[in-house]
Amino acid sequence: MDWKNQLTKTPYLVLFIVLITVGVGTASALITITLAGNVVITGDLTLQEDLICEDCIGGSEIAGTTKLIFGSCNLSIPSMNSGAFLADLPCTQAGVSIGDKVVANLSNGNFCHTITVAMGVTDAVEFGVVNACSFNTSPITDIVNYIVFKP
Repeated sequence: MDWKNQLTKTPYLVLFIVLITVGVGTASALITITLAGNVVITGDLTLQEDLICEDCIGGSEIAGTTKLIFGSCNLSIPSMNSGAFLADLPCTQAGVSIGDKVVANLSNGNFCHTITVAMGVTDAVEFGVVNACSFNTSPITDIVNYIVFKP
């Protein structure tokens, strides 16, 4: 079957690719194509690695970075007065050291709490949170997502 002509001539193409294995220099994937007329074509697809992720980079390619850790945790934030700042809210994270740089954000908050300080300490990340709203907030547990890196 001529896959290229089938794909370019068919409107309403939905393409799902599930990556199964990645090898050195090649990759294999299962491909399912759903066409407008309820016709489904399935088959195996083999591509060279650089065709799947031409612009992807690895840790060794981030110039000057010796550590890169992605994490998240539940952060318990107590009730806070309007404008109040609370420091030293910790999340345990193995591999973090004093002086590591941290970028973080809250995921499910009430839009009043904002992380204003994030820093690495021994095997943990500590956050400072401010209540940016004009009213007091109740206690909440929020998810904080963070990236720890060492330049």
